[in-house]
Amino acid sequence: MTNEADGERRDDGGHDATHSVEFDWDDELSIAAVVTSAVETVSGRDVTDLPPLHDVVDVDALDKLFRPRRSGERRTNGSVTFRFAGYTVTVYADGLLVVRDAEN
Repeated sequence: MTNEADGERRDDGGHDATHSVEFDWDDELSIAAVVTSAVETVSGRDVTDLPPLHDVVDVDALDKLFRPRRSGERRTNGSVTFRFAGYTVTVYADGLLVVRDAEN
């Protein structure tokens, strides 16, 4: 299940988050779908107007990097930051995704 939390949330860098989404790595929804949906929401652009996410990040590797271990233990540390469609996207191991305008 994906829960959206706008506005007051801050990322680890202390920056005001443009848009943040909490997601569950156990969910069937892929991280690629969560990222594109979040950028679609922030930008006001339709997902079909966004460039392919796989052009900027290996979405399979991103998904595998933070999914729970084979033992079922959740990963709690780490993050990956990349630029996508004019936004800086940070995916955290704990299930937080933050989208900020790349200009800020």
